[in-house]
Amino acid sequence: MRNDSSTKVSDTSVRLRSAFDALIELPAPQHQAWLDANVPDREEQVAVLRLLAADDRGGFLDTPAVQHAARLTAEEIRSDGLIGQQIGSFRVLRALGQGGMAAVFLGERVGADFNQQVAIKLLRRGLYSELEQRLFLRERQVLAGLNHPNIARLIDGGVTEAGIPYLVLEFVDGVPITRYVQDHALDLRGRLEIFLTVCRAVSAAHRSLIVHRDIKPSNIMVSNDGVVKLLDFGIAKLIEEEGAADATHTIGVFTPDYAAPEQIAGQAITTATDVYGLGVLLHELLLGIRPTGAPTRRPSSLIPTRTATVIRGEDTGIVYPMAPARLRSLLRGDLDNVLMKALATEPAQRYATANAFGDDIERYLRRQPVVAHPPSRLYRARKFVQRHRGGVVITALFLLGIIASLGLALWQATVAREQTRVARSEAQRANATRDFMVDLFQSASADLPRDQRPTPQQLVEQAAKSAREDSDLDAPVRAQLLATLGGVALANGEYAQAETMLDDAIERERALGIAQTSPEWIDLLVQKGNLLHRTNRNSEADRLMEDLKPVMLQQDSESAMSGLMLLGATRAYSGHADEAVAIAQQVARKADRVFGTDSINGVETQTYLGQLCVQVRRYRESISLLEPAIARWRKLKLPEDEQFARTLLHLANAKEHVGERAAVEPIYREAIALMRRVFDRPHDRLATALGGLALFLTQEERFEEAQAALDEALAIDRKVVGTEDARTAMLLDAQAALDLARHDDAAAERAAREAVRVLAAHAQEAGYTPELAQARRHFAEISINLNHLDTATEQLAQAGTEPNQAFGENSVEAADKLRVDARLALKRGDAEAALAAAERGLAMIASLDPPAPRVRIALLRQRAEALAALGRRDEALADAARALNLLHDSNPNAHAQQAALLATRARIERAQGNNTAAAATVAQARALAVPASVLSAQDAATLQPAGP
Repeated sequence: MRNDSSTKVSDTSVRLRSAFDALIELPAPQHQAWLDANVPDREEQVAVLRLLAADDRGGFLDTPAVQHAARLTAEEIRSDGLIGQQIGSFRVLRALGQGGMAAVFLGERVGADFNQQVAIKLLRRGLYSELEQRLFLRERQVLAGLNHPNIARLIDGGVTEAGIPYLVLEFVDGVPITRYVQDHALDLRGRLEIFLTVCRAVSAAHRSLIVHRDIKPSNIMVSNDGVVKLLDFGIAKLIEEEGAADATHTIGVFTPDYAAPEQIAGQAITTATDVYGLGVLLHELLLGIRPTGAPTRRPSSLIPTRTATVIRGEDTGIVYPMAPARLRSLLRGDLDNVLMKALATEPAQRYATANAFGDDIERYLRRQPVVAHPPSRLYRARKFVQRHRGGVVITALFLLGIIASLGLALWQATVAREQTRVARSEAQRANATRDFMVDLFQSASADLPRDQRPTPQQLVEQAAKSAREDSDLDAPVRAQLLATLGGVALANGEYAQAETMLDDAIERERALGIAQTSPEWIDLLVQKGNLLHRTNRNSEADRLMEDLKPVMLQQDSESAMSGLMLLGATRAYSGHADEAVAIAQQVARKADRVFGTDSINGVETQTYLGQLCVQVRRYRESISLLEPAIARWRKLKLPEDEQFARTLLHLANAKEHVGERAAVEPIYREAIALMRRVFDRPHDRLATALGGLALFLTQEERFEEAQAALDEALAIDRKVVGTEDARTAMLLDAQAALDLARHDDAAAERAAREAVRVLAAHAQEAGYTPELAQARRHFAEISINLNHLDTATEQLAQAGTEPNQAFGENSVEAADKLRVDARLALKRGDAEAALAAAERGLAMIASLDPPAPRVRIALLRQRAEALAALGRRDEALADAARALNLLHDSNPNAHAQQAALLATRARIERAQGNNTAAAATVAQARALAVPASVLSAQDAATLQPAGP
């Protein structure tokens, strides 16, 4: 029930609204007379006049977009009164610049024990309107969500006591990119390379569903050491923002000289809007001027036609990266086409994304055909000649004589006709594909309510249905679209959907008679092989890649190299480690030769080889490969994608096995954080990463953190791949290991039993024999704890008969099985058999590199207990001491393991009759403050304080 004060407020609001509606229709001179006659309350009259005055000023939406863009001097913020003032946790030092909507100041953190300079951005006025509040909140949200080395990061934000909104940003001590390239006299290649970095940064924003909308030199700063930073997302547009029409028309602030045609016209904003801004920027970087003409003139036509020998244009004062005549020659052709495509008036004719723009720049730098050039075999041949001048010249001289003897004119005419036909066909297919994709993505229009927009999975399904049914598509385009959509579904972890599309594409391509040596066919089969490998059908994937191997060895394409790397992985799963590594090394050498050591293909191939070495237990070799590859990846500013995240995970795994434990967790955390950014929904690769972290945390005895990671991982895999998948079973085995470590034997048995059941169904086909053997060892050890000795015997017998194809009989896994054998023998009262098994395991561990200290410590403890049972207590104490020293050196955080070893030593000392030493050992163990719940019942009883 409402109170009286609420009723009064409501009635007043109604009266004020009615008065405002009446007065808005009257001329201003009549307002006061009407108020005197109709509104007796003086305060209400004043309130109505304020409303009228606010309405008379005109709202944001009432002001044309170009006027907003030109409003650069209104409401200046006086800097002299702010210098030395504190805003939030920062002190204002000096003004850096004024803009249309804000002023920027240099600031420093107050009271910190370290120096941190920042840029403080103050809006020109308070957040008076709902729109302005949305703008400010958006910029904070946008910046907080962006994490990229070439995008200035958000540090803080809020509203001052005076009501002025502010943002605290990373301070970039540099100059605009156009000034930087001139000051450092960068040549054409240098300017293209720094521009490529900008494209990748803008692409990162696009991947976060953000369009910058104000790409210009002053928003792209470069530090003295060449680090590029993209600034000012104040007018950025969230691609998925609710209410596309509102978003289009409310944000009218932009820089006209760099604005796309659709911005000036107030039309829809997309990623192609930023592509236009990037095109203007590149035009200015290369020519020193912005584009002219409508439509835009070809850039090479703007260079002086007379031959010039000076770098500075004599007539214009423009600073060119080289002599104008040389620049005009280089622009003519590919760069003209690239710039014209980026600057197309219609958004659909531009590059769809900044990444696609950057890819074409990278192709130009590698002398490869660019997408912007009209389809032409002659053009591709010319680019091939540019990359391989020496070999082509020799071959051409040889062929010239033959061609001449066969009738050069007739041959050339035939080839020309064929090229014309092929070019026309390729253009038609490109247009059909473009139209198909435009129609498809119109279904995801932001005009729909958010809950009615299709998900990525639904969009792919809809695209596949359209590709099969669209009568305007010819058969080759239909097959190509299905292959592409299958690859998208595979990357998204939608394996059933991906397999349906890839199989459909394979059948269609086969029916079309596609050449079995063509890159398209190889790419399609490699995608199918990756699908089989990812869905636990390693034997099928291995056979498919083995059949394709002769063709792949003859080609230098990315698909062929990817397929050979997959073959290396499937060979490793099949137990052929040496062959697997040899294949991967061959591909790495080929990638360096074909693409270059510092190319993305060269670096990625090196990471694949390093990952494979981890898989076959060559940990030191893998570290020597992965660390420099990761360093080159970061130096070259290559995209930090899923491949980079998986590389980090393999490096963490390798470092853990060689004993560099301090480095392991930070690498795991970085990889997992990156995967969370890469995948917009649950993904099985994220679950695998969380499982690896959980195992590490288990060994560190951080059981609660390990459980949290495992809970998330299991929830993901149960949803994404299902409960019967081997990946889910491996996580259950990790759960069993965690429960075993904290001696929750009942829970451990449930997890281990289920893990063994599922892995046994997959082991033979998918190559999961080592994982199954490990799960059986865990199940056996848990059964020993529960005194289920027959079950333990059965599991160990099966673990021993299942061949360890990947690592042979002499391995860490085999040594660990001997440890569990020793435990079982001792439990059955056969101390001699227990001693023999423990000694065989220790001998095996001593021959391995790296030496696996965790298993060696457990074997030393087992031998100590066997020796004590045989009355050889001095030898037993020596083994316990060695185990304690090794544990302290390799994993000092493992307090529960230390306490268990001390309990073993105390029991041996008591058996010797040395109660004083035993009491001191118990006191040492109790000082570790380990809860009794994470110790075995025997160890917990041993460490109880002595009675009075």
